Amino acid sequence: MLGDPLFGEILIAGYLLFLTLIWFLMVLAVSKWGRAWEVDCPEHAPENTCSVSVCIPARNEALNIAECVQSVLNNDWPELEVIVVDDRSEDK
Repeated sequence: MLGDPLFGEILIAGYLLFLTLIWFLMVLAVSKWGRAWEVDCPEHAPENTCSVSVCIPARNEALNIAECVQSVLNNDWPELEVIVVDDRSEDK
């Protein structure tokens, strides 16, 4: 039975089905987790006028920090504050 090629194919198909199920459950969980982090503005504030602050800790990130900050600035949130903290970097 273990040497049967059909058994090997069934085993591989079951493994791939299991991995697909795990991937689907992870995507579902992340999407629900992401919705929990939505910004709640006060009731009296007009829609999308709440300010959001993004704090980026940067230690020895000279090669990556420009792309990171630019990706945050590309956001279309109207009131966005970006704070970059240089944590005693040893590079530029």
